[in-house]
Amino acid sequence: MTIEVPTGSNFTEIQALYAETWLSTYPNTEYGITKEDIEEMNANSLMPETIEKRKAGFEKMLTDERRYYKVATVDGKIVGVCGGEEREDGAHLKSIYVLPDFQGKGIGSMLLTDFLAWAQRFDTVTVHVAVYNKQAIAFYERNGFVDNGKRFSEERFKMKSGNTIPEQEMIRNNKP
Repeated sequence: MTIEVPTGSNFTEIQALYAETWLSTYPNTEYGITKEDIEEMNANSLMPETIEKRKAGFEKMLTDERRYYKVATVDGKIVGVCGGEEREDGAHLKSIYVLPDFQGKGIGSMLLTDFLAWAQRFDTVTVHVAVYNKQAIAFYERNGFVDNGKRFSEERFKMKSGNTIPEQEMIRNNKP
């Protein structure tokens, strides 16, 4: 397995990874997030016109030193992604996603370790996670993140059903 900065030519494969991981992660009966909601949300992102439109922004983001974005590959296939950015109050981990068939093999941990090395100059690192994503919450807790009590929903994650994914913020102190 390797961890590396992707290229613009990887964009379609990365979008497909997001679609697959979202479908396996976010449907939730208790919060009214359906499989159809997630499929609808991802449908547009996989259209060739959308991919072409977003690809230039993706390529620009890859060269921005205030941003972090890497992929994990196994035998030339992208199996995981990790993205983050510098913010006024520290570093923010925007995402870690690993394909379902590759979860539990240490790939997410390796991506997080690489991100935390990039973020070591910051006093704190935050991450937002779905309140019902117990697997991700436990992963972040094992890696030094704690729930800071902040709860919210982002309008950009409003589903076709009208429901939104409820999130919580977790924080990790990098400095003693």
